[in-house]
Amino acid sequence: MKKIICALALQLSVFALMAQTQNKTYLEYIEKYKNVAITEMQNYGIPASITMAQGLLESGAGKSQLTRESNNHFGIKCQKSWTGEKVYHDDDAKHECFRKYNSALESYEDHSQFLRKNPRYASLFQLSKTDYKGWAYGLKKAGYATNPKYAQLLIGLIETYNLDELDKGKVDNSAESKASDSKSKKHKEEKSKEAKKKKDKDAKKSKYSNKKRHKREGKSGLMGFFSQRKKLSDQDEELYAIYADNDEYMGEISSYRTHDVQKINGVKCVIAMNGDTYEAIADEFGKFTSEILKANDVKTGAQPKAGDIVYISKKKKSGTGTYTAKEGETLYDISQKTGVRLRSLYRINGLVYGKQVSAGDVIRLKK
Repeated sequence: MKKIICALALQLSVFALMAQTQNKTYLEYIEKYKNVAITEMQNYGIPASITMAQGLLESGAGKSQLTRESNNHFGIKCQKSWTGEKVYHDDDAKHECFRKYNSALESYEDHSQFLRKNPRYASLFQLSKTDYKGWAYGLKKAGYATNPKYAQLLIGLIETYNLDELDKGKVDNSAESKASDSKSKKHKEEKSKEAKKKKDKDAKKSKYSNKKRHKREGKSGLMGFFSQRKKLSDQDEELYAIYADNDEYMGEISSYRTHDVQKINGVKCVIAMNGDTYEAIADEFGKFTSEILKANDVKTGAQPKAGDIVYISKKKKSGTGTYTAKEGETLYDISQKTGVRLRSLYRINGLVYGKQVSAGDVIRLKK
């Protein structure tokens, strides 16, 4: 009987932990776009779990500024071949051009085509549609994103939200889902017509463009993706031609973060949301969990609450002026609000480590 009770208690603890780590905003995004991801998988062979995880990560679950302003759920940049609407945001460089879509469906469709038509991702389509780990590491290896933990971030999202269930291809047949699929089909037909017109137009320019490009490069060698190669194989020559003709050899999809970065006392920080953990925030910004814990003066096992300030860089040893303690505030609270290290506050104010402050106490932030 005791064993049964212990087992039930353990199971409840697991469920409670899952509830804490799952973000409501993410769940809503998944519910809204899961059928789109499955449809794209059926049409292009990209695991729905991967598409959904990328959508969550790149768009901040639909909350990023780029997504809200332009329906761009995957952060795809314009490149010279893009003839649609454009918006401009600061990313790797100032005022970069990103694609703008009429709907989320267009963004998902363009993302599928981006992967399917780009030679650098060709090897991924040899993998099983259920091999989400292979796809995640393959995308990182192919240069999809610069974050060193990109593959782990995708896998973490897939396993936290059981997105691999989408790879089974079960589409929700509700009225809302059918309406969405109908719009998707109509949209694809329109895009197909537009693509044919563009292909005919590009074919006329292609021959002239290639001659002009090779003449310009002359003895200096090839530009772009293969610029470091002294001699190209026949296969590489073919790949170079594809990249050059589509002006996508410099293209990379930019990773968008869930949290907006702010600064307090010149130190970068974010505001924790429901379900956040220090581990997840560390992964998001390519940091070690130990770095985030140390930056926030907390120990292993601690977790932030919604609304808490979480520093992603070390707080400073001092600030400016003074801070008057409010009712219920601790020196740790003041440290987080001012961006000054906790131990520094104790030292600057001549306090014994661990001693607490009272409402009205004036705390110096600098000696």
